[in-house]
Amino acid sequence: MDSLIERVYFSSLVCPNLKLSLPRWVQAPSAMMVYGIVLVIYFLITGGVIYDVINEPPSIGSTVDSRGNSRPVAFMAYRINGQYIMEGLAASFMFVLGGLGFVILDRTTHPSLSKFNRSMLLGFGIGSVLIAYMTCRTFVKIKLPYFYKEFAFLLSNSQMPKQRTTYSSITASGNTTSNPLSLELVQAYNQLKQEVDACFNRFARDGIQIQELRILYEKLYREENRQSNYNRSKLKASVQSFLKDCELQFSSVQQVLREVQSTQRVLEAKKAEVMSGKHRSSKEVCSSMDKQNGALRRCTLMLMLQKSAISIPVWVSISNDSAPPLCGAVPATPDYVCKLGDLCVAKVKNDDYWILAEVKAYYSAQAKYNVEDIDEEQKERHILGRKKIIPLPVFRAHPALNPEALFEVNSNVLALYPQTTCFYRGIVQRRPPGPLDSYLIAFEDSSYPTGFSPPLTVPQRYVVSP
Repeated sequence: MDSLIERVYFSSLVCPNLKLSLPRWVQAPSAMMVYGIVLVIYFLITGGVIYDVINEPPSIGSTVDSRGNSRPVAFMAYRINGQYIMEGLAASFMFVLGGLGFVILDRTTHPSLSKFNRSMLLGFGIGSVLIAYMTCRTFVKIKLPYFYKEFAFLLSNSQMPKQRTTYSSITASGNTTSNPLSLELVQAYNQLKQEVDACFNRFARDGIQIQELRILYEKLYREENRQSNYNRSKLKASVQSFLKDCELQFSSVQQVLREVQSTQRVLEAKKAEVMSGKHRSSKEVCSSMDKQNGALRRCTLMLMLQKSAISIPVWVSISNDSAPPLCGAVPATPDYVCKLGDLCVAKVKNDDYWILAEVKAYYSAQAKYNVEDIDEEQKERHILGRKKIIPLPVFRAHPALNPEALFEVNSNVLALYPQTTCFYRGIVQRRPPGPLDSYLIAFEDSSYPTGFSPPLTVPQRYVVSP
């Protein structure tokens, strides 16, 4: 078959009798040249050249310190998927240096090397690997300041025997005065537990009612045109009764959520008192230990803020009411007064410098707040007027049920920068797709060509109107 195809094909086409030769300057590259090209490509890829070409980040960035002053930075902290040009070049240089160290160590096994040259290569190779490793470790600490602290903290906790304190053990011991969880809080918990159990029981009864309604509806559907008035009236009465039960159930769930919020507020206040007492005692005993544990306290603060963002309930109305004040983007009423212990956005300086603060007191005669910086490293008190205080939302808005309670795309907002306690101006790039999702906020940053940083995720609770 192949010979037949060749005869048919070459009967009309004849191969020319030519002899082609490559120019003398065209030669196969040497092994070292190929190695150098691979090394350069590796340097460019690990340096993020593709990311730099697509996103065009600045060579270095800038940040605002606790005093509001701008200072240059070479590493984009808290960002895994973002970098500055200098950051990528420095990291890729260390990667190449470490790789060359291993290559040099491999060359030390050559039998023709003298003892002196082998010792020099061993020292240079080991030194390159150690320098690259220690420098990259330092870069990771700058990029993710609390990564190693969190890992060591979790590792130490996993090796320690766990002691769990429950409400039953507290009440059984009878010592509620010395325990941070007071007797009132334990009683509130027991009452809340009873109401939650009652809600679950009503949920079970509702499931039975739904099954009965489905059976009755299928019975009417099978009757088709000869439906009896008795069955129709029975179905109507059952549906009306079920709707009333749903309204009562909804009211009960809302009441439970309100009590959960109040219990959480009391619990957080108790924890704050205990933590402040421990902080003062440890500071009196050993201030150096506080400095070592400062990163852990800040890590705990960041986790607390994330938990606070997802702990606020989603606003749902059974009668399709509009979203109330402090639900998503809906601002507070002019006469609203923040409660003691509430988190708010406070403008503490004349310039546009906003921080996350906790309300400590409200002076109604002067219409001023006494707020405290939520940051453990600052803990400064400020007396501010009501115009310099923005309450945080207490409800999350459901995008499908209350889309008007969310900020529109390209809206100017104040948002909490991730892993910090400061609010900065930005624009909304994307609204939350679901009630548990976050905004995508592009923060104002003059170091970028567009004037805005790459979009970051910010929960609904920490996005307010300026």
